Amino acid sequence: MADIANFMPQVSPLLTILHAVVIYLFLLLAFRIMGRYEFAQISPLDLVLLLIISESISNALAMGDTSLGTAIISAGTLLSLTLGMTILKYKFPWFRRLMGAVNVKVIDHGEINMRALRRELMTLGDLMGELREKGIDDIKKVKAAYIEEDGDVSVIPYG
Repeated sequence: MADIANFMPQVSPLLTILHAVVIYLFLLLAFRIMGRYEFAQISPLDLVLLLIISESISNALAMGDTSLGTAIISAGTLLSLTLGMTILKYKFPWFRRLMGAVNVKVIDHGEINMRALRRELMTLGDLMGELREKGIDDIKKVKAAYIEEDGDVSVIPYG
């Protein structure tokens, strides 16, 4: 029979929740600063970074406690925070904007909005590559282009 002591948390559940909240908010801010286009284009280097981050924070999240109870508390806290953020973005437009969950117009009537590109950490080369992938070889053929919430680029051509 499994040892019940391995289920019981060795540290305060409230402390576990506090650690999970602080780490969640830190990562949310860090990923927001990275820019949604950059984050949407996950490369092997980005994947390695994410794996290293998850490994480096796992001990801080559980505070060295390997019990099943602490793991459930940490996971439940992170899932609850994600659900809470989703609900807040749905209910409050200002929170949606704060979290960067709005599309950003990067081309308007054939003119590039360089300020928006810089803010989203997207280069002109990245934008041109996105246009070419959609079969567009000239910016003047684009009525509008947006970086969407998920980092993808949507294009509305003329005609």
